[in-house]
Amino acid sequence: MDIITIESHSSSAVTKVVFEAQRYGVEYGNLTVTYTNGLTYRYSNVDVEVITQMLVEGSIGRVMNECVKPIYECEKLSEVA
Repeated sequence: MDIITIESHSSSAVTKVVFEAQRYGVEYGNLTVTYTNGLTYRYSNVDVEVITQMLVEGSIGRVMNECVKPIYECEKLSEVA
């Protein structure tokens, strides 16, 4: 399984992004995102190109708002304590 982790120190919305491919060589996987408000969500069957776009553009929040949230199903994994 391939895992890509991005820790963000510059995003005002996102602190951490983890992409987990279902198995080696697969171009789709689960994207787990922790927001600055403490909530964590998992987006399913996300194209690995989304991660590439985050890395190249450097704007995690914009990519999340334009390319992830309106397209992929998500599940809330944690609540704010």
